[in-house]
Amino acid sequence: MDKRLTAALIEARPAIFLDNYNGKDLASDILASTLTENPCEVRPMGHTSMVKLHTRTLVAMTGNDVQVAEDMARRLLKTDYDAKVENPELRPFKPGFLDTVQQERAALLGHALTIWRWGRQNATLLRKGKPLGSYEVWAQWCRDPLINLSTRDPVDRIADIKAADPKRKRTLTVYEAWWTAHQNHLLPAKDLDQSVIRVIDEKSEFRDGEFHYSRQFVARWLQSHINTRVGGYVLTSTTLGPDSKPVYHFKLVKN
Repeated sequence: MDKRLTAALIEARPAIFLDNYNGKDLASDILASTLTENPCEVRPMGHTSMVKLHTRTLVAMTGNDVQVAEDMARRLLKTDYDAKVENPELRPFKPGFLDTVQQERAALLGHALTIWRWGRQNATLLRKGKPLGSYEVWAQWCRDPLINLSTRDPVDRIADIKAADPKRKRTLTVYEAWWTAHQNHLLPAKDLDQSVIRVIDEKSEFRDGEFHYSRQFVARWLQSHINTRVGGYVLTSTTLGPDSKPVYHFKLVKN
């Protein structure tokens, strides 16, 4: 996807449509950079140099069972459709839907620009929605006028999207198991309870009556999650022992 996205961005298309992104976790550094940075930098395929792009491209995506990674949650507007039938493609529709949209384009665009103009003329009087980093102008120009016309604030959905992130859910599972076994006690990785290790290292197992797991994998996981906050918990660390051979000790803090 990143290769297709980079090529489309370099072509300076007004809109990019990514179809059938099914059963995947939506995580892309290029897409994240494109949606929040201006200019953003991309590397064309087969080149070592970076290209700066000033993009205002509209990016749209469709898919079934798309899991939004946490860093993408604030960068998109997520809409869920449920046809409530097993085979939605078999539903009857009148032909010419896109033709109707094209015919009504002037009226639809006029409505959108009227809302935008009214919002700018009354900016100081509008009720403000929740803050959204990197999207302050969008919030003022687009989101706030719609909120004052009785629509919901899309920022309200960010918490739900983050909660559904598979990586975040797994981290929370580890933290909950940790709190059950150790609460806020300071301890080295080697003293972790087996119930916690089994959640961290999914390949751990009992063989011949002994518990086997990857100490390196568990250590890397802990190091990569220091100061990570999820579900009201945060994992902290400190080093104890002689300077020649310090040992990391970890503590889970519950807010």
